[in-house]
Amino acid sequence: IIKLDMEIGLSVIIAHIERYSKERLYKKLLKAVSDKHAKAQISSDFITDNHIKKTVYKLLKNNLVDYIASDAHSVKDRPVLLSEALRNLRVDYHPQLVNFYKNSARLEDTLKGINDD
Repeated sequence: IIKLDMEIGLSVIIAHIERYSKERLYKKLLKAVSDKHAKAQISSDFITDNHIKKTVYKLLKNNLVDYIASDAHSVKDRPVLLSEALRNLRVDYHPQLVNFYKNSARLEDTLKGINDD
């Protein structure tokens, strides 16, 4: 990751970083994110999933999240959960985070409008 960032100049985004919490190299991934060699993206559905919510909130608390994105592969089978995730953040974690991630909710509304046509 550091080589991609510093030597090649590529921006690295680690998608679904919350899914790697049990992996051997997880601490190295977190170090790369905290040292700003990579950015981290969490999935909105994991903010609403009690099974992994604790890991996600730890990442948020430690300022290790750059993006919250939907893992919706299809609107019908795996829906976009950004609005629900933002509501959970407001209630469970930190109201200021909601302001930071409001663009995600606006994008969701736009996508819903496109899919409703």
